[in-house]
Amino acid sequence: MPSWKKCPAGRASGAIKAALAEEGNVLTVTELCDIAGVSRFGYYGWVKAEQARQDREARDKSDFQLILDAYRFRGYDKGVRGIHMRLLHLRLKQTAASRAA
Repeated sequence: MPSWKKCPAGRASGAIKAALAEEGNVLTVTELCDIAGVSRFGYYGWVKAEQARQDREARDKSDFQLILDAYRFRGYDKGVRGIHMRLLHLRLKQTAASRAA
């Protein structure tokens, strides 16, 4: 099996999308999917889920920042329990503030 057939579906679908956007492309989606070794159904599912992937990435970044802030709180390192307690404390503060408003 050629090495390009072993690439992840997301990379193959990204390559198909890029090839379709190129000027002078004469290949159809079906032909490109056959070349890349992905189904048309899978390609269109990947295209449809693009916004969901971007939203999930944004949520992951904000969650990571919250965890990092909890880790760095008061200038010393914390373990999982300390981070958990800090995040619970922050959530309680946010809940109390939203109730007061």
